[in-house]
Amino acid sequence: MSVPPLIGITSGSEPSFPGFYILRHDYVRSVELSGGIPLVLTPAGAALHPALLSKLDGLLLTGGIDVTPLLYGETAKPTVTDTSPERDEFEVKLVREAFAHDVPILAICRGMQLLNVAFGGTLVQDIRTERGSAIRHDDFARPRTEIAHPVSIRSGSRLHSLLGGGGE
Repeated sequence: MSVPPLIGITSGSEPSFPGFYILRHDYVRSVELSGGIPLVLTPAGAALHPALLSKLDGLLLTGGIDVTPLLYGETAKPTVTDTSPERDEFEVKLVREAFAHDVPILAICRGMQLLNVAFGGTLVQDIRTERGSAIRHDDFARPRTEIAHPVSIRSGSRLHSLLGGGGE
């Protein structure tokens, strides 16, 4: 009998719920429905212990509040009000360790932004005000099963080739 993959799932703090770590249940359920064992990781030193990290078969970086602009060398603009330096620092260390040990990473929304920043990238702090986008990324009234906005995959990119030329 084979052992199901152990998948670490990041959680974080939310300014509206001080003293709590927050994680949407659908991240956990998705790992379970895919045959994995979800392991919730909180921004604490124990989650970075090499003995734990060596057991992970995958890492899921979840969505959430904005990545702290200081991580990519910028001062926060007035529209960037909800950040968690504790979570940012934790996830940057976690991502770098996972990468160093060839642990596969799936990054969703904020997770993708954090992954970018962890390896030296920068971000547009507020797409709505800086790029004039009407897309609402924080529309909590919309069911999570609805598509929030279209995504394009650059032709010729690695992801494009992995999808067999699809994904447009």
